[in-house]
Amino acid sequence: GDPGRRLETLHAPLRLLVTAWMYDAATRCLFTSDAFGHAVMADESGPRTVTAETDTTTLDEVRDHLVAKFDWLETAELEPLREQLAEVFEEREIEIVAPSYGRVLVGADVVRRHYELVQEALAGLGAGHATGGKR
Repeated sequence: GDPGRRLETLHAPLRLLVTAWMYDAATRCLFTSDAFGHAVMADESGPRTVTAETDTTTLDEVRDHLVAKFDWLETAELEPLREQLAEVFEEREIEIVAPSYGRVLVGADVVRRHYELVQEALAGLGAGHATGGKR
């Protein structure tokens, strides 16, 4: 390996437990622990990655996953969280997002799309936003 290579440890804006995200500038990979795991495999034989060719993730799927995993999102003030996510994704070149669970997001366009889906889902959640039964 490269003795000069460093991983950047980041405060994890979206998390369940005290954890950190890691960013590897050499591979442009962001390891997101328990966040961004919304793209699940349909079954064990399914693809373990999401690429531009296989990406079918919808806003409803992202929103449902966020609410199921992070139930505190429905009553929290989310603007600071959205700003922290923007700092992570806007200040780095990210071509891979690797959550602890869920499929790995591969490709800059896929990563951008999923980041924007998470931001859009968060914009409709939180204090002052009623879900109206449809998430």
